[in-house]
Amino acid sequence: MSSKLHFRIVSPERLLFTDDVDMVIIPGIQGDFGVLSSHSPMVSTLRPGLVTIYNNGDIKERVYVADGFAHVTEVGCTVLAEESIFLAEMDTEMLEETIKKAKQELENARTEEEIAALKRDLDYIYSKLELLKRVKQ
Repeated sequence: MSSKLHFRIVSPERLLFTDDVDMVIIPGIQGDFGVLSSHSPMVSTLRPGLVTIYNNGDIKERVYVADGFAHVTEVGCTVLAEESIFLAEMDTEMLEETIKKAKQELENARTEEEIAALKRDLDYIYSKLELLKRVKQ
């Protein structure tokens, strides 16, 4: 039995990551949890947060995920996320500019559906910004 875990992160746009790794830490709805090879099968809903991928004793990648779930089997783990982006691709200034634009759109929103969607989008952007600031400290 292999000591590696086959791990994938999939979003609607693309297969973001796939590789055999030592361990992953996933932001589950009830808290972060680690997955190693031979983990008991389970499914967990995700909360917005950071997936940390370890290989050969080091952090290989960090990926922000939001909305979705993790499916764990004895040989692998797949994270299906509505949104996913490598931490290295996130930029504080870009996120702050996106927040400004979203706030302007919110002021001009006319329907309850538009307002709810824009508020949800703002919450995700704020969570990315907070995470990015925390990690870069």
